[in-house]
Amino acid sequence: PYIISSYLQLMFNALTSAVVIYVLLMAITTIKNDINNKMEEYATEIALEVQRCTRSYLENKCSPETRVSALEQLCTEWERCMNRD
Repeated sequence: PYIISSYLQLMFNALTSAVVIYVLLMAITTIKNDINNKMEEYATEIALEVQRCTRSYLENKCSPETRVSALEQLCTEWERCMNRD
């Protein structure tokens, strides 16, 4: 009886430890996935903004040779925006 109860206690402890480790690993994985999703979302937003700036820059003919002085500030902002990383 004592040996059997010791083995049962050992199995129970091992099972409990395995469950705790599993829950911790799942929590870490979930947090990591959430961070990756946010980073992808942020990168997509930046890419869309760069695309909008590039379109505005080109539509308004903001190249230095054809730039209109009234749009100087906007063109500079669009240029800075479209050259972001």
